[in-house]
Amino acid sequence: MILAYNTNGFAHHQLDDALAIIAGAGYGGVSITPDVHHLNPFDADLPDRLAHVREELERRKLKCVIETGARFLLDAHRKHQPTLISPTKEERDYRFEFLAHDAIPMAVELGAEVVSFWSGSAWSKAASGFRTSQLQKKCYWPLSRNPACSSTPWTSSPNCTTASTTRPSA
Repeated sequence: MILAYNTNGFAHHQLDDALAIIAGAGYGGVSITPDVHHLNPFDADLPDRLAHVREELERRKLKCVIETGARFLLDAHRKHQPTLISPTKEERDYRFEFLAHDAIPMAVELGAEVVSFWSGSAWSKAASGFRTSQLQKKCYWPLSRNPACSSTPWTSSPNCTTASTTRPSA
């Protein structure tokens, strides 16, 4: 097991400083949450930042996970929105596109071993479908369920809302 620390705990630090502190504290990994202040996927310099962060991770011998739970990255007015089970197709598609075209490619570029994503919490008019099969086609690793979930896969229960794409060990 490798102990890791999430960059959410360093929201007021530069990412390079957070990586230095995390490595210096003896952690073997870091869970990076792409957000408005850490690896913003909408910044024009993202490719250069990813290359730099990958070098920093290698230099500091940190394993990496991408955690996609940024609070206001996709919607500045609504925390953690939109989700994969948001009421409108446009909202669900926006989250799906972020995962498939931003988060997963970022993970590949950084050599991340996991991409963690959340399906969302059920709203009164939540969507009934969860597009795991389509997301799996965009992903390089098999999808897996949160072991804390009930036996029903991919539910929208508040206790069963996390899934990860885990790369098998080499």
